[in-house]
Amino acid sequence: MGTGNVIQFQRNLRWLIVTFLILLVGFILYRGWALTQKKSQSNRVKRGEFPVLISPVLKKPLSHSLLLTGDISPLMQVDLFPKVSGYLKKVHVRLGQFVSQDQMIAEIDDTEYFLKKAVQ
Repeated sequence: MGTGNVIQFQRNLRWLIVTFLILLVGFILYRGWALTQKKSQSNRVKRGEFPVLISPVLKKPLSHSLLLTGDISPLMQVDLFPKVSGYLKKVHVRLGQFVSQDQMIAEIDDTEYFLKKAVQ
């Protein structure tokens, strides 16, 4: 065997080993993929007929309820500070009602204010 033949044999042997390794890696990857497919198929639910109860719509009280505690805070809130003190004579809005700008919210009893003003 000459030197040229040895070099040619080594090249052929390298290509043979590389081809064998590529085929081996491909086979291992295929077997891994096939196993995952087999597992996923066994995990799938078989479709079939299931018994279903059908009833007409009924109006009845709720049977489940939750008793919870918590705090409710408004989206927007304003503190009111009148220019004069006194008792409320009439309140024109309800608790939680929306109000607009320049809307009268309440009336203060002004008799005390006028008495104090008369004394001064």
